[in-house]
Amino acid sequence: MEQYSFNIFNKFAENGIFSSLNNLYFQKTPVIICVGTDGVMGDSVGPLVGSMLKEKNLPAFIYGELFNPITAREIESVKEFVKKTHPDSKVLVIDSAVGEQEEVGAIKICDSGIKPGLGAKKDLPFLGDVSVMAVVEKKGKVENLKNVRLRLVYKMAMLISSAIEKHILYNLKKDEGFKSLTKLSKGFKKVGNLG
Repeated sequence: MEQYSFNIFNKFAENGIFSSLNNLYFQKTPVIICVGTDGVMGDSVGPLVGSMLKEKNLPAFIYGELFNPITAREIESVKEFVKKTHPDSKVLVIDSAVGEQEEVGAIKICDSGIKPGLGAKKDLPFLGDVSVMAVVEKKGKVENLKNVRLRLVYKMAMLISSAIEKHILYNLKKDEGFKSLTKLSKGFKKVGNLG
């Protein structure tokens, strides 16, 4: 399993997340599932990221946002919907997480999906192919997620959404450049055939 981790107070965190996504996730039109709820501050990274990405009007399928969150109740149906709607797509999933005390403030990118709700002791189905997890609180009581600071959650959501935006635009530009080169090389072949 390949995994990268960046602390939000590292000034290179956004570029690190961007580079990690470029290493682990390529999808011509990304399919992104943002898990969580704004009802619990520590669980709202996913919906915040979803809303921030939707505001940017990126060429991506984004599921889960503040006004239409994907909570534990929706996981099963969203998983089935995405499987039917995007059968050949790799899915990027964003969620909050708990960890060790020294991991709080870390954003982890992994070449594996996740089991949402583990921090809240829920048994939900495995989701996604690549994951971005924001460690918002140390392992312990589920109630602690309600006391997570908004500034931590917001900063994590901003970094994640900005890195994803860069990743999507970078791959879009790269793909357009490849198409241009392909057209150009076909033109050279035609010119070469004239002589």
